[in-house]
Amino acid sequence: MVIPPDIIDTDGADDYIVNYARDKSGIVGLDQSHTHFVFVDNGTSGQFGAEMGLRARLEAAVGNHVNAPVITIVVQGGPGTITTCHEAYRAGTPILTLKNSGQAADLLADAYDLWWKKDDPCSRETHKETPFQGLPVLHEISELVSKYIPATRSQEKRSLLEDITRKTIDIVRSKTSMQVFSLDGENSIAFDYAIFKCILQCTDKYTPLDQLKMCVRWHRADLARQEVLSRQNLTPEEYSEILRVSLVANDVDMARVAFDGGDLRLFKLLNLYSDATSYNLKSLFKHQSVHTIEKINEVVGQLIGDNYVDDLPRREANGELTARDLFIWAVISNNVDMAEYLWTKVRRPVECALMATKICNSLSEEAFMSSEQVEEQKAFGREYEQWALGVLQLCFDDNPKKAKDLMLSQPRLFFDRNSSGGRGRFTCVDLAVVADATKFVAHPSLQDILTDRWTGDLDDDTPAWKIILNIMFPFLMYFGFLDFENEEVGKTKSYFNAFYRTTVVKFWIRMMAYVAFLMLYVDVSIHDMPPMVTWQEVLLFIWVCTMVLDEGRQIARTNFREWVQDGWNQMDFVMIVFYMTSVGFRFSDVIVSKQFMGLGGIIFFLRLLNACSINEDLGPLLIMIRKMVIDIILFLFILFVAMIGFGVAYQAIVYPHGKEDWADTIQTMITWPYFQIYGELFLEDLTAAEDGRTVSSLSPLLLALYMIISNVLLLNLLIAMLSDTYSKVKENSMELWRSQRYESIVEAE
Repeated sequence: MVIPPDIIDTDGADDYIVNYARDKSGIVGLDQSHTHFVFVDNGTSGQFGAEMGLRARLEAAVGNHVNAPVITIVVQGGPGTITTCHEAYRAGTPILTLKNSGQAADLLADAYDLWWKKDDPCSRETHKETPFQGLPVLHEISELVSKYIPATRSQEKRSLLEDITRKTIDIVRSKTSMQVFSLDGENSIAFDYAIFKCILQCTDKYTPLDQLKMCVRWHRADLARQEVLSRQNLTPEEYSEILRVSLVANDVDMARVAFDGGDLRLFKLLNLYSDATSYNLKSLFKHQSVHTIEKINEVVGQLIGDNYVDDLPRREANGELTARDLFIWAVISNNVDMAEYLWTKVRRPVECALMATKICNSLSEEAFMSSEQVEEQKAFGREYEQWALGVLQLCFDDNPKKAKDLMLSQPRLFFDRNSSGGRGRFTCVDLAVVADATKFVAHPSLQDILTDRWTGDLDDDTPAWKIILNIMFPFLMYFGFLDFENEEVGKTKSYFNAFYRTTVVKFWIRMMAYVAFLMLYVDVSIHDMPPMVTWQEVLLFIWVCTMVLDEGRQIARTNFREWVQDGWNQMDFVMIVFYMTSVGFRFSDVIVSKQFMGLGGIIFFLRLLNACSINEDLGPLLIMIRKMVIDIILFLFILFVAMIGFGVAYQAIVYPHGKEDWADTIQTMITWPYFQIYGELFLEDLTAAEDGRTVSSLSPLLLALYMIISNVLLLNLLIAMLSDTYSKVKENSMELWRSQRYESIVEAE
């Protein structure tokens, strides 16, 4: 290819340097807004249009290669525009002319109207074979060309007019090659609609499936209904393919069109997961293409939890896929709008919404999530929870009993894996708890269910003192001392079984036993340990061993990871370790044994607060205390930094020559600033020059500064932090307590 030297500068280099300048001859310079250029040389010099034929063929070839529609849109233009349109016509590219935009576009539009709308006795079908000079309409088209295409010299004008006239007639005489869109507002359709109609009507290379995929790319479901589906009948397989494309493109309207006409029995879930571009899916599948349906089944099971048991490969092979499978994909992909539409198609909306909440909470715990993405996933989870809560509220308002029955139903493909055989009953209440849907669990319908599980056959308003008296004196229940809700109690069901199988009774029995354990622990702790082991120590040791077995049972019921994340279980572990350590020092060092027993006793008594969490008044307070402990830990870190800083300063000023005992030095560095917070200022040590101390005027100044920082600044900071936490938690404390009430009841059962 020869590149004219007046367009580029070689500058002695191998690569040509583009010259954007415009010379005096009037040749148009290159547009500096472009980054790349294709130069076409047909052997002419200084003539426009050498590239038009290649351009039209190149555009058509690129469109065919990438399977994308190509269209020529005519706006204004001159003689070169007519040539460009003619080359597009020859290449089979549809043409859309914008009437009233001026010049060449108006010429084509008026010529089109003359050709197809003028009353002419000649049949339009014979125009192609009839010489155009002999047709009456050609004279009018020639006059149009003379009007829009002026020329300077007569011979040039005649040659140009004939050329433009021939090309114009070639373009407009085929109704399948050009369409007209008026800019005067008379159109009944939008411009993008006109483009789509032009592509469909001016070319026959697109199948109905290709046309629908084009609608998906344009997000125009209305075009699909009016221009494709109204004229074509698609097979269920084609509908399934359009549904897959719509899901990947997150086009809800097109998915609605495809879902209504498709058949999920023919849908291939593997193709959907493989084509998806979601960041979550790519990260979950390690940025690799999904190769097997088994891998999808594994990943979905991990997100939903161990209680979800599905055989996705078998269901897909048997054509048993449902809208829920597509809904799960949309949730994982973070396509909330698509998930909302698919949610309307599932058979169990509450169950699916809770599954979505669980999936989002599981995704927020994945390592590949950034802090912003974690918050986003939690927000999605809360939105799905609101969907479930809305449906439950509607059911509850209509019929509270049916709402309770709905919550007690077993979700499909969910089982209690901790039961014998791993296929125990697993209800929607359990699913809500597993999904950490606190607002949902706090709903009155679920709270009524938890209350029924708590009181059993007993009346819900039975006071605690009556239960305790009946535990101590069982014969009282036979004299009507207790009220039972179940009318069968005393008839077909014995009082004894109805009473002692109730969860609240089991709870109080354990409470009474734990109080007896604490009394035994106190007796062993405060009395001297004789050389021989006493029966109290043996009984206490056996009792603690039963606690160890109970912790093992809890680990087996859940798993070690869940068990260790619970704060109360951590306390259990520490107090058992302290007690066993005291037992280990029982015969070697009684003092050390007593110290560990005393430390363990603190935790044993604090463990009593866990039983109080079931109480409606104490439970929310314990939640507040738990949140405040976090604030105290942060405060202690700041306080410790200030204490060490001033402690070092005290030592450097009061003991300039240092101390020989490092242990005493470290103790002083910590104890002085710590006890000064409570009023023990150690003034005699700071101001008396004895025992190696030096009196300095800096000591009182440091003390004054430290008291301001610790007692004024830091303590008020702690008060502000606790007050802020209290106000925040108080708003949701009852809701959180109702959610955690489930765990307390399950543990008591």
